[in-house]
Amino acid sequence: MLFNKPLTRCLCILLLNLACFAGSAKPVEESFIKSYSLNAAIEKPVDQQSPYDKAIIDAKKSLSQAQKNNSQTDKIQALATLAKSYAAKNDFKQAYYYQVQFKNASDSISNNAKNSEVNSLRLKQQQEDNARLVNEIKIKEQSIAFSRKLFWIRNILATIVVIFIVIIVRSNRQKTGLNKVLQKQNADIAAQKAEITKQKETLHQLNHTKDQLFSVISHDLRSPFAAILQAMDDMKTGSLTADEQKEIMNAFYQQLSLVTMMVNNLLVWAGSQQSGNKTQLATIDAADVIDEIIAISNFLAKSKRISLNHAHGTGKPVLADSNHLKIIFNNLIGNAIKFTPHGGTIEISYTDDADYQAIHVKDNGIGILPQKMEKLFKVTGKDISGYGTNNETGAGIGLGLIKQFVDANNGRIEVKSQPGEGAEFIVYLEKAG
Repeated sequence: MLFNKPLTRCLCILLLNLACFAGSAKPVEESFIKSYSLNAAIEKPVDQQSPYDKAIIDAKKSLSQAQKNNSQTDKIQALATLAKSYAAKNDFKQAYYYQVQFKNASDSISNNAKNSEVNSLRLKQQQEDNARLVNEIKIKEQSIAFSRKLFWIRNILATIVVIFIVIIVRSNRQKTGLNKVLQKQNADIAAQKAEITKQKETLHQLNHTKDQLFSVISHDLRSPFAAILQAMDDMKTGSLTADEQKEIMNAFYQQLSLVTMMVNNLLVWAGSQQSGNKTQLATIDAADVIDEIIAISNFLAKSKRISLNHAHGTGKPVLADSNHLKIIFNNLIGNAIKFTPHGGTIEISYTDDADYQAIHVKDNGIGILPQKMEKLFKVTGKDISGYGTNNETGAGIGLGLIKQFVDANNGRIEVKSQPGEGAEFIVYLEKAG
């Protein structure tokens, strides 16, 4: 037979492999070599083919067992044995079938190997990606941890700064409060010091005034009384003529008038120093009060041949204390008589404005020296007093009383004077209703 020849068998096996190659689009070199070797080894006469049947039976058992055990290697070996055995038996249909199965199993193992390699590469890549992600996560966690630390550090620093600012603000407020307290205490101390200084000056002035008053009492009051007593002794002896006695009586009246005014001023001043000024304002006609004073002072004015002119016209109502008003103008008119020479003139007149009634007492006497003008209403005693044109004396407290009572009656006083040209005193009092 044709297949009994070795050349013919080789050609058949070659055709079988070519068919398998055409079906799978890829020759299996290793299978071909093994098949060729197997076919070359089993080139035997037909009557010696019974071992192939046994090989087929064993291979099928091996295939079944491999499928149960899911052993791909045993499955491939069994399929290869079946393909070659059927080819050796010239059953090319079965040989082709098992050759295709062999090829598919081999390709499956190859694909699985490739897939395993791919999966291994993917797994490696995934592991690398995971490692990278883990590293990134660690970096992010470190960054977050650092950010948290920075956040807390910043908050702590901010809290410290706020506490420091609060402490500084409170300290500044405390310092400001203490400074205010110290300033107030310093102001109080300064005020107390000023008050003490003022009281000291007032006390010094009062002591000075007291000394002056004792001087007045010891000399200026005693001298007139001594002269009066001497004259009375002369009158008792009868050694004086009638004209001399008349002249002495006129001198008595003048001396007693001056002493009376002096004593009244002393008593009023002493009362004001003890209990203060008690002002009782009322509506008073100033012209009537001045008429009363002129009636009392007119004898002294006539003794020096001084003209007392009172141009009052209609009533001049003012809001003042009656007793204070008498003291004010009794002293002003008395001083005008005292410092006006024989034959002089004293003018009493009035002017007014919307709110005040002005009362002018003007003389043409000796006037006031500039150095005394600066001391008017500020100094009392001998420093401001002086002798009149007829050697009249005074206690030096009259102008002080005038200023004190004018202020107490909500008024003011002005002085105009030139040495040798007389003086003018202007008293401003509030108009009544």
